[in-house]
Amino acid sequence: MFKKIIIFGFPHCGTTILRCIIGHIENIYEIIDEVPFIDDNSIYANYDFVLCKNPYLITEHELLTLYADYIKIFIIRNPIYVFSSLNKRNEKILLNNRHSINKYIDTIKEFNKFKNTNINNLFLIKYEDMFEENYKNIKSIFDKIGFIYNDTIFDNLKYNNKMQFASDLKVPDKIPANIFHEEYRLYQINQPFINNNNNDNIHLKKNEYDILTTDQNILETYPENSNILINNYLIY
Repeated sequence: MFKKIIIFGFPHCGTTILRCIIGHIENIYEIIDEVPFIDDNSIYANYDFVLCKNPYLITEHELLTLYADYIKIFIIRNPIYVFSSLNKRNEKILLNNRHSINKYIDTIKEFNKFKNTNINNLFLIKYEDMFEENYKNIKSIFDKIGFIYNDTIFDNLKYNNKMQFASDLKVPDKIPANIFHEEYRLYQINQPFINNNNNDNIHLKKNEYDILTTDQNILETYPENSNILINNYLIY
């Protein structure tokens, strides 16, 4: 019987690229649609693991009940770059509640709590930590889960990654405009597996910057934010 894996966290925190990297491993069936649960479809019968991702918080109660038999990977990313990414993709519209700073703070509160909570088969990873020392931290998680793999899985350019709503699209040769959501995301997940936090690409409103550099829940995991100085904001 296959083992179920779910990746969760918050939008633009790396759930999709982590799903792609894990999906490169043999004997893992990668569900490219965003789904909250894995069914018992017969097409999974010959696989050791079935993998899905849902880029939103799963509460402790849900982890202990609905996801008790899942391997659970909770990924979080520095909100300076999360909301810069969200803003660049959504400059003309207001972010909905599921993408709000308040919802991010709810998410990182749970991440902070889980650091000291013993939940079976729950693994925590910061986006930034995945890339350290030849992927040492993410490899440690893979080894504890029991994956059989080699370093080729991290060479993202060797693969043709797919994603929800874009499974039939060809990977663009150059970066598309933001307005072409499916093509843009497909391009992104087929780039090298590197840390894309870049201070040259910070796009925040002044009030967002103020919250993301002072909120104590955020600073518990990202204390460096209190020292980030940004001279240029995207104001709209």
